[in-house]
Amino acid sequence: MLNPAESLLKEMRSKLSITEMIALEKEYHVAKKHPTLALALSWFLGWLAIDRFYIGDVKFALGKLLAILLCLITAVLVLPVGIAVLIWFVDLFKIMKATEARNIKTLESIYAKALMRKFRRSE
Repeated sequence: MLNPAESLLKEMRSKLSITEMIALEKEYHVAKKHPTLALALSWFLGWLAIDRFYIGDVKFALGKLLAILLCLITAVLVLPVGIAVLIWFVDLFKIMKATEARNIKTLESIYAKALMRKFRRSE
């Protein structure tokens, strides 16, 4: 069974020439992020939001980092560290799907650029 990005690539093959498709696939394979590596980063360094920075989700990473930092500061003063651990634990289950979604966005962006180049050449 194909993952969503590979299904999208298969669909694109019918709309692009072979050379355009090769260029698109090369660019995508350089830009895509690996879900297993994202999960490993989330497991070991997720409390620093390294996993979200890796997949390019900077806004979420900064929010996660800020939330964990606030929880840690608050934990020293009032609350247990449990909230920070909970944020990290919940993100463990979401990181692989988020990586795949980011890969789809990357592929769509690369595909749009390829179509624009093709359109410009045809004029």
